[in-house]
Amino acid sequence: MFPELPSEKLKALLKVYVRQFFTLDGLWFLAVEDKFGLDAATKLDEKVWDGLGFREAKRLKEALNLKGENLQTLIETLKLTPFYFYGKSEFKETSDNKVVFRVVECPPQIARVKAGRGEFPCKHVDLAYFKSFAQAINPKIKVKCLTAPPDPHPKEYWCEWEFNLE
Repeated sequence: MFPELPSEKLKALLKVYVRQFFTLDGLWFLAVEDKFGLDAATKLDEKVWDGLGFREAKRLKEALNLKGENLQTLIETLKLTPFYFYGKSEFKETSDNKVVFRVVECPPQIARVKAGRGEFPCKHVDLAYFKSFAQAINPKIKVKCLTAPPDPHPKEYWCEWEFNLE
């Protein structure tokens, strides 16, 4: 199915596909925003990312034979997503029942600001994604947004999310 490539070329190819994934998402979003406005585009984006999060986590769990009984599975799985690869993200606090995830560098936000469109109010879109993703890993995992645009955020990061295992 895949061509025989050395691991460095496979990694380079993966980076291209991750970037293509976000380029497609960004172009689709901008087209909808330009035609119907930011609010309509954001509502549609929220629905799309909600559906994507659940499917993505479920497929990763199945492909990697993960059980999903703890937050470590959530961390391991999130680290394998395009969301994690694109830009710069980190896990701050980790314990058996709490994890804090932070997006330090967000290329889509940086591109919007550079293009003069301002920050994208991504809070509800990302919350939908993370909630559905966590639900597929373990229904007992709850997600809380600590900060994300349009909320004010420190210059050191764009958004921060807390995952709790009940």
